[in-house]
Amino acid sequence: MYHQCFLEEQATLKPREFDSAAIDVDGYLLLQLRKKLEGRCSPHGFIKENSMKMLSRTLGQIKSGTFTGDFTFRCKLQCDVLYPAVNDIVPCEILKINKMGAYAAFENSLRVLMPRDLHLGNMDFDSLKEGSKIKVKILKTRFQSHDEFIMAVGMLESIDEEFLVSQPIVKAEQSVILEQ
Repeated sequence: MYHQCFLEEQATLKPREFDSAAIDVDGYLLLQLRKKLEGRCSPHGFIKENSMKMLSRTLGQIKSGTFTGDFTFRCKLQCDVLYPAVNDIVPCEILKINKMGAYAAFENSLRVLMPRDLHLGNMDFDSLKEGSKIKVKILKTRFQSHDEFIMAVGMLESIDEEFLVSQPIVKAEQSVILEQ
């Protein structure tokens, strides 16, 4: 589901942070960028936690015209990004079911709303329970930068076989009591 993405971001090192960053500047800048970017959406999609690597950085530059003493670094990063396209099939777990439909999630990065109106007459949809593992076909996605997750609308594609809800079958002969 995730694919690699290459980003170029700016990181700032303040004078009071020079002591902390003196030993490992790359590590300190990477930690700063991870706090800023990972676990939320960017224009490229949802950035997976602990997937960011620094490929290179520039030498620090002081911005002219400011008297803060901040050094600015341009960093090239590699990270794993989730950006589901229309008609992608995504494995999800049902979080909630109500009269409107079902609400499912893929890890913490994608939330999918499956409206009941799109599943009228679908017996598989009616048999869903909270915690069921399913596969969803994505119809539409929406997110903005810094969102906690990607919102999507989808349709039930299939239910994982091991999580099917078993319903007892009552035969007509068993329910009829004959009196003589």
